[in-house]
Amino acid sequence: MLLLALLISAGQAFAEEPRSDECTAGVADGDVTVDGRPLLWKLRNQSDVTNDVHYFVSGVEHYSGLGPATYSYLGMGPANDYPEGPIRQGLNSQGLAVGWNVLGYSGWEELHHQALGHYNTISQVRSYVNEMTSLSTYNYFIDTGGEATPWENQIGIDQHWEYNTHAPARDSQWIDVDNADSDDDYSTGVDVTLSGWVVRANAPGHFNTDGTDDLGNTGRYEAGRDIIGALIYNNGSGTALSAKSIATSFFRHDALAIYETVSNMMVHGVLPTEDPRLSTMWTLLGHSETGIFVPVWIHGVESDGVNEVPQYLDSGDDGVCVYAPAKGMYNAGFNVADVQARTLPFEEHLFDVVNDKLLPDWRNRDWTDSAAVAVIGEEMKRVQERMDADAYWHLKYLHDNGATSNYAPTVSIHPSTHNGLEVTFSVMADDADGSELTYLFNYGDGQIGSSATHEYDQAGRYLVSCTVTDENGVSQTDWLFVTVSGEPTCDDGIQNQGEDLIDCGGPCPACACLVDGDCDDGAFCNGAEMCNAYGECQAGSAPCSGLYCDEGNDVCLECYDDSDCDDGLFCSGAETCVDGTCQAGTAVDCDDGIGCTDDSCNETTDSCDNVPNDGACDDSLFCSGTETCDAGLGCQVGSDPCPEQSCDEINDVCAATAPEPQIFLPAILKNYYISGSLDKAY
Repeated sequence: MLLLALLISAGQAFAEEPRSDECTAGVADGDVTVDGRPLLWKLRNQSDVTNDVHYFVSGVEHYSGLGPATYSYLGMGPANDYPEGPIRQGLNSQGLAVGWNVLGYSGWEELHHQALGHYNTISQVRSYVNEMTSLSTYNYFIDTGGEATPWENQIGIDQHWEYNTHAPARDSQWIDVDNADSDDDYSTGVDVTLSGWVVRANAPGHFNTDGTDDLGNTGRYEAGRDIIGALIYNNGSGTALSAKSIATSFFRHDALAIYETVSNMMVHGVLPTEDPRLSTMWTLLGHSETGIFVPVWIHGVESDGVNEVPQYLDSGDDGVCVYAPAKGMYNAGFNVADVQARTLPFEEHLFDVVNDKLLPDWRNRDWTDSAAVAVIGEEMKRVQERMDADAYWHLKYLHDNGATSNYAPTVSIHPSTHNGLEVTFSVMADDADGSELTYLFNYGDGQIGSSATHEYDQAGRYLVSCTVTDENGVSQTDWLFVTVSGEPTCDDGIQNQGEDLIDCGGPCPACACLVDGDCDDGAFCNGAEMCNAYGECQAGSAPCSGLYCDEGNDVCLECYDDSDCDDGLFCSGAETCVDGTCQAGTAVDCDDGIGCTDDSCNETTDSCDNVPNDGACDDSLFCSGTETCDAGLGCQVGSDPCPEQSCDEINDVCAATAPEPQIFLPAILKNYYISGSLDKAY
């Protein structure tokens, strides 16, 4: 999917918004992200007014003169600007996203509604920008083909520059990183490549009409550039640019998140082969230092034709919005470290659920099947509304009761057993405050309940969630997909399909027994053997507990010496006779101290067996290789399954290592990310 990033920025000499209110934003194409999908991000600083998210339906004119929108879209900005007002950033149903810097300039309101409501490609936006005569601001866009391009506009000289991360030469690009004009000054010239990413803090990099430039005039730009550069180049050891890493490193940096921070957005795009409705808009309303990013999918908003943004992302008529606690805690001077000790692990869980569980599953669905697409929309709606509510009540409790007042509970859900249509889930939950927890399952079939066991009406694949809530009303939710086959099997634990007993006989393997008499070994001293419900013989109970068993006469007698009590079994130890009563021996201890061996007593050889079990060492990770158990050394690490190749943990396959991104940075910039020294911004 193309990430189209449009940044149109105005020169400092003409800036109407104070530098203290600078926004900071950026774009990256798939060459420098962890999964090859593009990213757009925007940290917005301005006056303290509630920001929220609104939905704009297709078929309606949302900006005078543009006509009815072709596509629906989400828009973020000050709550009182809606429904007909301008939007600061947003995402449409075609995967086109926009971010915008600098208030006080013209043209951007029209551009945003035109682009989000009518366009789905970068070429369409480029043509429109080239025809505009009243545009004087910064804007960022992303769409569905893998490309990322910001534009900047210079007020007073009727000119704009396009910064394409794929680096084709453009006539108006002036940062000369390849020294095309041979003057050894990378701040002059007409050719540029930004190596797959661009960061901007309003207008840090272009010429002014008086011949001066804005390079290096703001620590905010330099901080943003350095953060993203460090994530990408990682001191030369690889790429680590993702929405999750940007959320932590970029949006929580105190040089970027300042007092005026009011809203934050990241759009995680898609691959060219994927459906644009998989584009994820990560949203944090309020201050990024004391807020929580939650996901929004426009396909989820439109599910069932309801067209509703998650409740706490829209201030609505009641004015209730996550903006209030997320911004209020920062304004009130809450200790940021105390707040983040409670919010960042919570947020990390949301990123992990979406990126590791939900998106991989949705990407593999059949997006040409309207019924399957409708199910995905319902699932997206459930997820974003639940995560939005969990985040809001967590933040509100901290805001109302203090930064150290409460930790959210933690929860992890896994399938445990399947018995036909019946599934039992295993849940692990904890609360750092020691609060008593309540559990609520959404089984994914329209039913909810507190039981970990649920019987489905029909086979299918279901998205199951478990919400754990503490005594303060603060909750955390975990999710998983479960496939219910519904077909009876010979190991479903139910006597069905003509079986003689549970899972045996009839179409299944023959039962070892059907009645108790089938198990009788004829030995009095062994007790009465029984046949259980699974057709398995169970040993009887010794009839002479504490006495000597006389097998020849089928009677129990007092013992005279230890030999009378000897059961002839090595593994049970040496029995003794005490005052006419047999005392059990101490069972042989076969523990060899090696955690991965299966330790047992071998009655046949009168010795201990300590058998290495490789499965006990398995970490369930394909990319770490096959672990083994050594009888003397314990678990041994596996060998790399993909030597000289990249390893795909999600799909358990080796893939040819992608070529290193084409990095066209000049030597001074490449050295910077190794040595940490750079004298001039670019």
